[in-house]
Amino acid sequence: NRFNHVHMNVGWPGEELNPLGFRLLHFTDNIAPTISRGGVTFLDDAGQPLVRKGRGKLVVSGPIQIVVDAWDQADGNRPNRRLAPHALGYQVLRSDGSPAEGFEQPRETIRMDQLGRSADARLIYAAGSGIPFYGGRRTRFLFTVTNTFRNGVATSDRWDTRQLAPGDYTVRVFAADSRGNSTSRDVQVKVEHTSAPQSQR
Repeated sequence: NRFNHVHMNVGWPGEELNPLGFRLLHFTDNIAPTISRGGVTFLDDAGQPLVRKGRGKLVVSGPIQIVVDAWDQADGNRPNRRLAPHALGYQVLRSDGSPAEGFEQPRETIRMDQLGRSADARLIYAAGSGIPFYGGRRTRFLFTVTNTFRNGVATSDRWDTRQLAPGDYTVRVFAADSRGNSTSRDVQVKVEHTSAPQSQR
């Protein structure tokens, strides 16, 4: 159609599965998702952007939300076509590159594999996301990767920086498609505590 896309549902209403999991004929995807330059934003627990810096690094403290501006394309898409990645997540690394405590493995927080009957998928989309139908505006997918969406269930969560010792860290966000192509982007942060750290749960 003139919007250059089609909707395909597989499964009973409220229990739909991702059609790309069924190896569609003639579908190929050799293009890794894109995370835009400057596309990683940190918000405080009230949803306000963090902007203060210390020694050139963004200062983070308390419960944090991480928002990622990312999109995907498949082979043969028009250059301006933007699709949602299949999976997203993040990992926190120490200054020496080793995983921080609790992040021994990357946290894949979002996986578009199933849509549950009562899932509120809006939890994974941050303010500013949208798919315009007319005009020259560009589709934007802003994912809150500290929230989770897996097996059709969406939940709200935070990265609690109080679980780490104060110091310099790297936050690595990643996005992957259904064919295993992936990309990542690193952001240097400085963890500070405004109150005593809480014990690891």
